[in-house]
Amino acid sequence: MIDTEKNASPSLHVVVAAYIYFGLEKIFDDRGGFQKSYEPLKKVYFDKTVKIVESVLLVKQHVVLDVALGLVLLSGGNFTATSVKIHEFVEAIFNNNHYGMSQEVIFAARREIIFIYDKVMADVVRNHSSAASEIIKYLRSLEGNL
Repeated sequence: MIDTEKNASPSLHVVVAAYIYFGLEKIFDDRGGFQKSYEPLKKVYFDKTVKIVESVLLVKQHVVLDVALGLVLLSGGNFTATSVKIHEFVEAIFNNNHYGMSQEVIFAARREIIFIYDKVMADVVRNHSSAASEIIKYLRSLEGNL
């Protein structure tokens, strides 16, 4: 399949990249006594995952809504991607701003990702439903506003 110029929500780029990172993080952490030796490798994978998210936003393949909902989809099916870890991950986006973006734009993007993520995840918990069904409800609530 070839990517089109139009985005899709949620971003599967985000889901797959973050799923691999959080899965590897769990494997490395489960190694116990060897954990310190894996820290540099975890950092490399973390940084690469952040770069993937940054790149899909910078090339305008996706928007912050797609990233946020991708993280919701990941959290809904992956117990290692906790809300705290997702928040830490989002705070790392554009942390090393080599793109000439203003701090206001970076802050606004992070804030919007966290706002959408927290809202939809709260609906998942409150309604005892799947992340996928709450994502669909959220997207339908936006119809006509996008």
